[in-house]
This record gives sequence, structure tokens and C-alpha cells, in this order.
Amino acid sequence: MVTQVEAGILGLLLGHRKTGYELMQDFRGSVFYWSGSQSTVYAALQRLEDDGLIAGNARGARSTEYTITEDGKQALIEFALEPLPGERLLSQPDLYRMKLRTASVLDAKQRLDSYRAQRAQVARAIGLIQLNMPSDPGAFSGRLGLLCMRQLQEDISFLDSVIAEAESEMASD
Repeated sequence: MVTQVEAGILGLLLGHRKTGYELMQDFRGSVFYWSGSQSTVYAALQRLEDDGLIAGNARGARSTEYTITEDGKQALIEFALEPLPGERLLSQPDLYRMKLRTASVLDAKQRLDSYRAQRAQVARAIGLIQLNMPSDPGAFSGRLGLLCMRQLQEDISFLDSVIAEAESEMASD
């Protein structure tokens, strides 16, 4: 399984050839991908290349241009198919958003299954918050819990809409 940074790189390389510098610029300009240090990105590029998930080709004397391989596409699909557990949704919202965004690499059936699985995890996260809510909802932790639940309920609404779109797409095929 690829890491969050590696999945971000693979997603950015889908349909594009990019240098490490260009990938860093894309990371910095994106709200959906984790924005790491240059050394983290270059280390991830090396791991991905070593694992055969990307291919590097020299572009000039000091630059390498990267492309995603078929194995890399498959690794990105596997990343997208694995829902983020409810326990991690609140602590890793950027990873959650990335998983939703990478679902675009899936076919309609896979996307539908992925959205349904992630919706179940969002519902689970809401249940976990409800179980751990303090008896005084006016307390800071209670207000924070209510805020988190509202966000997760919005996520449920969003997932319901993309599930409906995926079902419609499958019905028309």
C-alpha cells in the first residue's frame, strides 16, 4: 500500500509527465494533497521508482521527468478503494479528502463501492462522537463534538449525492 505522499504523487502524474520540481509546485498549490518538504517528496519519488510505480527519464542535465506506470495506476486504485476508518476521519481530514479525490481513477462500479464504504465509515465516526459526547453539550468538548458531527453530516450528504450520480451512471451504461 502506498503512503499518502506517494498516492498524491501518483495522482498528480495521472495523464501527465512532471519533474520533481513541478510536483512540488503542484503540491503547494493543491488543497487536496499534503504539502510536504522537498526531501519528503524526492524520497517518495525514489521509492516509487524503485518499486516500479513510476518511471523517471532524464530531462536535461539536472532534471528527471516522471510518468506513472501501469503498476502505479493499480496502486492508486488500491489506495482509492480502501476506505479511511471512522476513527481516523477526524484526525486525518486531508487523507480523507485525498481518498475521495482519487476515487476519480475508479470505474463506475468501483467508485460506487468506494463511496458506499466511505459513507459507512463516516456514519461510524458520527456514532463514535455521539458515544463520547460529554453530558454538557455547552462544554468546549461538547461544542467541538457538535461541530465535528455537523461536518460529518455534510460529508454524508455529499457522499449521498455522489453515490446517486454513480448509480445513475451505472444505470445508463
